[in-house]
Amino acid sequence: MNKFLYTSALCAFSLLLGSTASKAIDFPEHYRTLDINQEYTKQTDNFTVKNVFPFKFPADLPGVPVFKGIKGQLSTTTQASFDENGKENTYSETLFNIAFVKNACPKAGDGILSMDSAYGAGNHLSLTGGIVKQTKGNATQVYNIDFMNQYDTVLDTRNGGCGVVYFDGTDFKKKPYTMLADLQLKYSFQPIGIPLDGEFILDVDTYAAKARYNAYIVYPVAKGAGPGQGVIRPGTIFSVNGDATASGSYVNNKGDWSVRYVTAVVKNNSCQVGFKNYTQGQDLSKRFQTQDQAGVGSAPNPTAVLWPTSTVISDFTLVGNGRDSVVGNARPNQNLPVHVNDGDCVVQAMLPLGKSTTTPGTNVNVESQTNIQYIPD
Repeated sequence: MNKFLYTSALCAFSLLLGSTASKAIDFPEHYRTLDINQEYTKQTDNFTVKNVFPFKFPADLPGVPVFKGIKGQLSTTTQASFDENGKENTYSETLFNIAFVKNACPKAGDGILSMDSAYGAGNHLSLTGGIVKQTKGNATQVYNIDFMNQYDTVLDTRNGGCGVVYFDGTDFKKKPYTMLADLQLKYSFQPIGIPLDGEFILDVDTYAAKARYNAYIVYPVAKGAGPGQGVIRPGTIFSVNGDATASGSYVNNKGDWSVRYVTAVVKNNSCQVGFKNYTQGQDLSKRFQTQDQAGVGSAPNPTAVLWPTSTVISDFTLVGNGRDSVVGNARPNQNLPVHVNDGDCVVQAMLPLGKSTTTPGTNVNVESQTNIQYIPD
């Protein structure tokens, strides 16, 4: 069963995709949980053969799983044994391990000599484990486990890997001996980077008595199976970075001008309302680029990214004169992290603003190379 578990905890995010560990940062995170319930009964008098059982993540996840913790019970049930004098000499021992194999997935009950010999050194990760020893027969010995991982451990299943429950146990008497793992694995997802990149030509003479236009790169937030294409899945945005340029490359440009770069989350289906009159014929269900009318003169810009329903997560202005070329960095503000829901959209806006001295027809080449990083729910 796959569930959601909402909690505030120390969360570690891997900022470099492919990395397996990073420093922990603190903010509310959405965990998912995966139930692991595996029982195995065997008869043996030694530890030579270990038995492994696979567990798999759902096939339609929005990202690559990251191990966050595990909770539950490991237990053994041993039949009583007695010596020739009738005294109980029951003794059993099981080493349990919960692991991840990177490039293979065993069959249920496979017998192996070791993880290294079966899958190759470096091709498996130990997530957690425990040992249970038992001296009372016809009973069950229980070990309770509750472990939170303070660093990210990436469980990348894209190469055919899966989780493994590992039983290495015996009662030394060849009597039926039962081992049980009843656990709930907590996981999140590896960060996903989204490029809010695009290039436009803007007329920045907004004091002219005719329409001037804003420019946008838009990613809808949409729930669905898998990571999707050209969309952001519901989750938490925690970083904005990159840069943007504004270049007055036209020979007739004169006067002061500016371009405001705003990265924002447009909430509550406002994205469809905000851009509907300027996107005829476009597929708004995935990434799109569009423009709409900017403010004229000193009037406020009516852009949707500045509506009260929007959350601005980065905001800076590039200022130039004539044929200047300027560059600036996108930096996150105090509104991060921010959770995005189905029906929201994430927008990179480029908003022109001229001055009363700006020559009509002053055109500026604008380009965003801003990126966001987010963790799917």
